[in-house]
Amino acid sequence: MDNSILEKHSPCIGSNVLGIDGFECKDSIFCIMTNGDSNFFYFGIVEDSILFVDSDLDFDEGMINVYLKDDGTYKLSRTALDKEYKGRVIMSVNIY
Repeated sequence: MDNSILEKHSPCIGSNVLGIDGFECKDSIFCIMTNGDSNFFYFGIVEDSILFVDSDLDFDEGMINVYLKDDGTYKLSRTALDKEYKGRVIMSVNIY
């Protein structure tokens, strides 16, 4: 098993809150919930995942980019869309 991601982003506790080390807490990060879009199962993103999105990050082809649809919901895409770009997913969390 490759543990390199755990070395970079180890679990931590700060102010009695469980989190993941290696991410800067900044105003450009917001969260959205997924709706079960099966296109992202490969990335471990399933229905009701919490996605952390960084609006400071530019579009990156092949990464998970977030767009705002006309109806006010969000759309994930690995390619450019003709919608308002909102940021890029940096982390996904599933709570069981």
